[in-house]
Amino acid sequence: MNENKLSAGKIARLVGNYAWALGMLFIGSFFGGLVSVFLGVFIYGFMTGEDSTPMILALSMSDTSMLGIDGYAASGTSALYSAVMYFTDIGIWIVALLYLRFSKTSRPILKTLTHSTAGNTWANLGLGLLVGFAMNALCVLVALGSGSFSLSFVGFNLVGVLLLFVVVFVQSSAEELLCRCYLYQKTLRTTGSHVATIAITSIAFGLLHIFNNGVTVLAIVNVILVGVLFGLMVWKLDSPWMAFAAHTAWNFTQNILFGLPNSGNTVPFAIFGITSGTTPTSGFAYDSVFGVEGSGIATIVLLAGCALVWFIGNKRNNKPTDIWVGEPNEQNSQAESLPQAPTV
Repeated sequence: MNENKLSAGKIARLVGNYAWALGMLFIGSFFGGLVSVFLGVFIYGFMTGEDSTPMILALSMSDTSMLGIDGYAASGTSALYSAVMYFTDIGIWIVALLYLRFSKTSRPILKTLTHSTAGNTWANLGLGLLVGFAMNALCVLVALGSGSFSLSFVGFNLVGVLLLFVVVFVQSSAEELLCRCYLYQKTLRTTGSHVATIAITSIAFGLLHIFNNGVTVLAIVNVILVGVLFGLMVWKLDSPWMAFAAHTAWNFTQNILFGLPNSGNTVPFAIFGITSGTTPTSGFAYDSVFGVEGSGIATIVLLAGCALVWFIGNKRNNKPTDIWVGEPNEQNSQAESLPQAPTV
């Protein structure tokens, strides 16, 4: 019998997996938000030696003017505020890891986070950072060259840059943990097809962004393509780590290095930023609200990136690590937990 043959029961369990992933996203974001805000308020008071009310008001009202920040800034306060925005996803990591640790049927997915997955190497991690940076920087440079906006140097705060890189990694990898680790493996085990798995998880990834600021049909198409790109890294290069790194570099480049929207969201800390007194214009190379991800040039660059990963994967001829080897299927695992009738 073909274990990958779809049945109503398998489909129902897969739908449940996606619902639970959404639950982990919401629960983790709420819990992580509390942790992040508490840390931000505490550190602000420690840094300034003053009352933490300005940070509390700024975070609760999403108004950086409460902190004396108008536009971009490379200050410690700006870095702290921006870090709080990103660090909320630490809750997703905590909730997901706890669930994976104590769930018998999902525990093997922890292997996707370690060297148990053969493609999780430092070389692939570095390659992911390079690919994410190069692709996003190319989009930004084309948009800059087309006159969609102009950039000016804001400042360089080494501690702030390092802090933001860490928290952007937390945020980006949390999304990958849910989409390219948990959902990818659950979908692959149900369908038996990497192509179907990448299609389904990428669409789900796109739908997670439908309520972002300035979202458009093209923006969602591009986010889905981002999901395909990261999914190919998992399939063809056997490396969730590479997806973690590429996602981090993509977000860090557009949001922190160049001060542009990250899927419609902005933070005040940046190395470069839109020149004061100028207004970005939307067009083929840029979306003034959603950012480069909402542009036609991003579509082209992402398609090229997918082709590159496919080419590298075929050249290396990596075989994806099967984390389920020796594990009972979910249906059998659930059956084993039920009371058994006595034999005679």
